[in-house]
Amino acid sequence: MVVRTAAQTAGAIKDMVVRGAPAIGITAAYGMAMAQKRGENMAEAYTMLAASRPTAVNLQWALDRVSNNLI
Repeated sequence: MVVRTAAQTAGAIKDMVVRGAPAIGITAAYGMAMAQKRGENMAEAYTMLAASRPTAVNLQWALDRVSNNLI
């Protein structure tokens, strides 16, 4: 699966294309980086990615970590 937007990345996480806590966190961080590169709204990207698997601790950690530098 190829993803190029935060929405596609969130979809891959939600649909369990990406599995495993570390991989989910890395994918979410990558989704934020792609969102920034494409000029997407960073707050919306963060919210969308966080909602893709709300109980995933690594996902939230990674989003918080990269958002300190991107938002």
